[in-house]
Amino acid sequence: VLNAVEINRLTLESLIDGKQQWDEQIPVTLVPTYDGDQLRQFFVMNKNRLAELNINI
Repeated sequence: VLNAVEINRLTLESLIDGKQQWDEQIPVTLVPTYDGDQLRQFFVMNKNRLAELNINI
């Protein structure tokens, strides 16, 4: 669960960097509690990277 009204891009990048250390086949589901423009933009710009790492939103 990602509980933040205004999420910092560095936090999202850190999540992806951390997931790269795990087995890519292990699925991760990210559940944001707030929907904001910055969060949407990050997901759109990193769509392929998230899919490669098996991170679902």
